Amino acid sequence: MSTMDVKSFLHSWCAKQGLTPTFDIRATGPRHRQRFLCEVRVDSISYVGAGNSTTKKEAQMNAARDFVSYLTRTGQVNSSEIPEDVRVKAEDDGSGTQGPMHSSAKPVFQEGMDPQSMGQAYQAYGGQNYGENRNFTYMDRLQQQKNVEEAEDLDVNASLHGNWTMENAKSKLHQFLQVNKIHSDYIYKAVGPDHTRSFCCEMSFFVRQLGRNVTGRETASNKQTASKSCALSIVRQLYHLGVIEPFSGTLKKDRSSEGIMKPYPVAISPELESQLADTLQALEIEPVNVDTASPEQKEGESPSVTLYQVDRVKLVREARPTPGGVVSWSPPQKNWNAWTGCNIDEGPLATTNLDEISSDLEKHHRDLCQNSELYQRVGT
Repeated sequence: MSTMDVKSFLHSWCAKQGLTPTFDIRATGPRHRQRFLCEVRVDSISYVGAGNSTTKKEAQMNAARDFVSYLTRTGQVNSSEIPEDVRVKAEDDGSGTQGPMHSSAKPVFQEGMDPQSMGQAYQAYGGQNYGENRNFTYMDRLQQQKNVEEAEDLDVNASLHGNWTMENAKSKLHQFLQVNKIHSDYIYKAVGPDHTRSFCCEMSFFVRQLGRNVTGRETASNKQTASKSCALSIVRQLYHLGVIEPFSGTLKKDRSSEGIMKPYPVAISPELESQLADTLQALEIEPVNVDTASPEQKEGESPSVTLYQVDRVKLVREARPTPGGVVSWSPPQKNWNAWTGCNIDEGPLATTNLDEISSDLEKHHRDLCQNSELYQRVGT
């Protein structure tokens, strides 16, 4: 069987059991390095197969492969029944072929290209690049995430195009169409197969000041982003042609009220109120008195709550509930980076099995013990 049969095998096995697998795909990562996270669930089975790759198709295949590997580990599926590329066994099965431990086997990594020198993709988050004495805390990671989000919202080329960006171009285009009494609308067209479908948005209309048509056409993974990109293209054309003026507002996105919900009164039983008071007292937490709180606190603004935390809470609320007892963990397996929770799509580790990696690491460690004087002095 080929790699394409992994997902088909999972569907056929579930059909025999009277079950239906569910694939949930969502985009992750920054805009300039987009990835897709796929989670596959099967009712009555307390496991979530995960795949994290650069394309939706590869994410689905990796998630199906992970779920089939779990079925094999738990004995629900015989390893001889599944596709060859997802069998959980060593390549050296005693059939007389040269296994990964053979002395003439080609090493996985070239000289000077072991996992310690292959960059952050193969190392723990917050590793040696932050310094040996650097204590990289969780709050540091939140601050780094916030800096990345602010950098993504900044359009470095906006000043060349009248400071028109995706955040303000669409409203300006609608205003221009209404003032000039132009009747036009976005035209959407689906592009690509189902597993990698994107949307093309196009708009064209006649501009009286120019005496000709202006057309915008952009493609994105969803209709909303495609329409914003199309509007930005048209607005920037109109700006460079002298039809509209440059943007005079601020480019910094106002996030002060994002994710904030105003408080409202609720009625609770006296017993529950007493239990809450006792719990806060036991934890030495001083509750905020809404009657004497400052206006900023009344509106729900708290400097200790970051946008990263608000976004994560929103994702948790919108996510599909996971059955109890499920732990997002899986044993070591090939084509998976446990530090980042992503599939390895490039490099030698993308196709190398665990035995070959272990053999090469063992050889590297043995050479280090025999040839490194510094290592020998530390060991003694």
